[in-house]
Order: sequence, then structure tokens, then C-alpha cells
Amino acid sequence: RGTVDGGGIYLYNKNHNRLTLVCHKGLSAKYARKVKTYTKNSPQVQLLLKGSNLYVKSNELSPEIRMLLSEQGILSVAILPLINSKNNEIIGSLNLASKNFEQITAQDKKGIESISARIISLILYAQSQEKVKESQLLLEHKVEEKTSALNKKINELLLKKDEIKRSEHKLRQLQENLPVGIFSTSPDGRLIHLNNTAAEIFGYHSADEMKDVSVLDLYHQKEKRNELIQILTTTGQ
Repeated sequence: RGTVDGGGIYLYNKNHNRLTLVCHKGLSAKYARKVKTYTKNSPQVQLLLKGSNLYVKSNELSPEIRMLLSEQGILSVAILPLINSKNNEIIGSLNLASKNFEQITAQDKKGIESISARIISLILYAQSQEKVKESQLLLEHKVEEKTSALNKKINELLLKKDEIKRSEHKLRQLQENLPVGIFSTSPDGRLIHLNNTAAEIFGYHSADEMKDVSVLDLYHQKEKRNELIQILTTTGQ
């Protein structure tokens, strides 16, 4: 039978300098609530930050800790910092206790330290998996944000395209109904657009009848058109 009969595992948050009990065995629920969390200036955190395995009798500890241990009838404790060997950072602690012995045997110490090493590996693995999960969630969130922004942009462009089409339609209707002849041509004389009034001025019944007509055939003085094109080419006006 071993000398240890209770204890718990704490995780250390270095950003908040806080030690939190995450699991325990052999401790009453009331006691576990009392020792659930320790902050930076507590004796428990100060012991942990020393970074050394501690095997002591309860009466050798500070009055505050000794009083808590006496409530459970604990005679001796083992406090082992859980240290990440890659960066030498403390990630938690393994706290064990004995209610029957004032000293933990050398054999039990070897077993405790072996268990401590396995606990460190399990915690680091769990933390790495959590980081992977967080990274995946972050990536999914960013992809979702980018997709949402892209969809919004596409919708805005489609809306603008529809607005442009409606504006063009309104402009075309306006041109068609004006009592003034309006037409546009290419430099080589091809009619690009004209309204019905312009077609009537040129002697046709509708604009459709003029789709194959060259504007060059409509000029009485074709050199005037050449002069106009020259001016537009030179001045842009």
C-alpha cells in the first residue's frame, strides 16, 4: 500500500498568474472548492514558482497552508511543478497528500515523479490539440468573413449594374421620345444609334429602317463631315 491517498492536478495560467484545480481524488467537495483557485501572491503559487519538487510534512508549511491541510487531516504533501522541458515554463502542478504518513517513501517518490512526467506529456498534447482547433476555427472564421465580404461586393456590383441598365433604359426612352433628332456614328460613317425623330428627318419611317444606312450618304457636303472629324480628333471637342 502506498503512502499517498489523495491529491489533485492544477493548471497554471501565466498570463493571469493563476493556479486552478482541474481534477482531484480523495478530497472532499468542500475542501476542493476552498483550494480551487490560487492567485499570484498566494503561498501556493509562490511555492510552485520555485520550480522544485517539494516533499514536506504539513507542519513545515506556512500557517495558511497548514490550516487548510489540517481540515482534511493531511500529515504530509508532495508538490511537483509540471514543467515544459522545451521552454522551461511551468504549466501546472501535481499536488499529492497523505493522511496516514508524515513522510512519503522514496519508492513512492519515484512513482510520483514518473506519473508527473506522463501528466506533463498529456497536458502538452491536449494544449497542442486545442491550439490546432483554435487555429482551424480562426481560419474558418476568416474564410467566412472574406466570403461574406466578397458576396457583399458582388451584390453591390450587380446592384450597380442593374442601376446602370435602368439608367440606360430611361435615357434611351428619353431619346426616343424627344422631338429632336439625335444620332451617333462611328468614324467610318456607320450609324450606332438614332431616334425615330432623326429617322423621320432623314425621310424614313423608323430608326429600324436605317440600320444598314451609312451616314455618309446623308451628307450633302461630305467634306464638312471630314472637317468635323478632323476637329474632334485634334481638339477632342
